Amino acid sequence: MINVLLDIFILLVLVAITNSLLGGILLLRGNTLITFALAHSIVFGLIATFIITGSDNILVLFFGAMISGVLVALLVELFDQVELINVDAALGITYLSIFSLGLILYSLYGAHQLFSPNSIVTGSIVLTPFNRLVLNGIDIGPVLTWVLLPVSILTLIFYLNFRRKIEISMFDPTLSKLMGISAFQINLMVTTLVSLATVITFKVAGIIVVVAFFVIPGAVAYLFSNNFSRILISAVFIAVLSTLIGLIFISNYTTVEPASINAIILGVIFIFALFVSPKSKYSDIWRETN
Repeated sequence: MINVLLDIFILLVLVAITNSLLGGILLLRGNTLITFALAHSIVFGLIATFIITGSDNILVLFFGAMISGVLVALLVELFDQVELINVDAALGITYLSIFSLGLILYSLYGAHQLFSPNSIVTGSIVLTPFNRLVLNGIDIGPVLTWVLLPVSILTLIFYLNFRRKIEISMFDPTLSKLMGISAFQINLMVTTLVSLATVITFKVAGIIVVVAFFVIPGAVAYLFSNNFSRILISAVFIAVLSTLIGLIFISNYTTVEPASINAIILGVIFIFALFVSPKSKYSDIWRETN
């Protein structure tokens, strides 16, 4: 039982680090809702790939889902560039349409062997520790841990190498142009990484936690700071803290879905932060009443 909980904790920590770091960047870009579009586009991508190729190989399906995610992200960027409709409306139209199409295909083509409707929402993290990677007779852990680890490392490398360029391209477009920094290229790299992270973490945690880790840690961190690096580092810390609290909770209540409890914990942290944040009007009301 302890080993299973440890495997779940490591998986959720990798999800937390990857998604919260990228989510913080999206928050500061004012483009957090793109995670909804990407998370919902995965269902369509997985099923469309299964129908076209006839293969249920996980790597083939992930590749198809990632292509779907990147295409949706580029479509949203196109809507944003054309400026005919509000970007939030474009995101809503995009992710609802594609998700609905995915569900229709799921029903029509009998793709039930890929995943259950419940796993779309909450993932299958309870089962992932039992799908082991064995090399030369040595068990080196769950397969998805070794799939997630390179994505987390790639995200950290991207942040460390492009931190300054990301910050300049977001907050000072004029200086960005003078320095020859392409905002489009930076956005494309971020979008590609977000698509990759969404596809991989979707299998582990489902739509709820994927979106929760993208959105809430960065939002909490932003309530206490305006510094770019501090917000991103704090977002990662908050996300990892929530997984630790979740692990303690599920170790005592084993029937609770681990992914769902992490989303609830993040929600509670956000509500608490809202009342104590120096930026919030609620903190002033709290001080006055005490």
